[in-house]
Amino acid sequence: MVAPVWIPVPPEGYGGIEVVVSLLTEELVGRGHDVTLFASGDSRTSATLRSAYEVAPTDRIWEVEPDAVHVGSAYRLACASYEAGNGFDLIHDHTDHLGAAFASCVPSPVIHTVHMPLDERRRDFLARFDDDVYLAAISDFQRKEASELNWQGTVHNAIDVDSCTFRRDKEDYVLCIGRICERKGQDVAIEVARQAGVRIILAGRVHAKEAGFFEQRILPHVDGEGIQFAGEVSNDTKRELMAGARAVLFPVREPEPFGLVLVEAAASGTPVVATPAGAVPEIVVEGETGFLAAEPDAMAEALSRVGTISPQRCRDVATERFHPRSMADRYEALYQDVLAQL
Repeated sequence: MVAPVWIPVPPEGYGGIEVVVSLLTEELVGRGHDVTLFASGDSRTSATLRSAYEVAPTDRIWEVEPDAVHVGSAYRLACASYEAGNGFDLIHDHTDHLGAAFASCVPSPVIHTVHMPLDERRRDFLARFDDDVYLAAISDFQRKEASELNWQGTVHNAIDVDSCTFRRDKEDYVLCIGRICERKGQDVAIEVARQAGVRIILAGRVHAKEAGFFEQRILPHVDGEGIQFAGEVSNDTKRELMAGARAVLFPVREPEPFGLVLVEAAASGTPVVATPAGAVPEIVVEGETGFLAAEPDAMAEALSRVGTISPQRCRDVATERFHPRSMADRYEALYQDVLAQL
């Protein structure tokens, strides 16, 4: 299991892919699989942990060198294990470009889960290598978006449903949580909350390259009362904010290949009001776990109806569809399909 190198597995805060990798790894180990997790050395796992970096190089995120060192070291380990007569049955890669590009250079089959949005450049890149790697999508939308690729299957991401705080009684605020950037639409969330006349809490990390959006479009509206900014929050604080909110706003501007926030909200018994873009309609059950609305005024109107949604039904849907057991079941089946082709 090759995780991204940038953040420990599991993450203390930001890190959706790392959450998924951790849940899948722990579930597979619990089922008796012999799993080696290649991640930063400050990761925590019941699998065998191997690392190229003792501490995650978070301050160098998206630089080429740490990614290359990490993936190269993982694949060198795979080759050395094979030569020693103890090769891996398969490699499950969750990294970005390099894991897929060099899949043909290792003796074990490589499954590459596409976690990133499929813009034209990424589609062209994957098309160059999809005969060398087994591609897994995280949503049906993602597969349809790039139907020309040689997909092996679709497996929805999971969350740790059991660890989510569940509350039936809600407080008088709405929540918008995620990386602070134009793509995620926190400025739209502010407009929606103002139209609806409700207090909003914004939470999320501000990356240096996206600081301009925060400083120009978000910070001037933060007054500490009707519009609050909590910054990047711990997992404990995130769970409490999710459980206490009347609703979670998800006003993304661009299609998302998934949306863990939507599932985390449901597990907390909290409905969502979301833009019907990308995989969102696959995740949100209209009228049961939330409402879909494309424009700010429609989202504001939907907020007036979130009280009609059952918190228990939200939790039940999250448990039925997005528990780690379900994700592991699907990946196990995908692993068997790949191995049967060899």
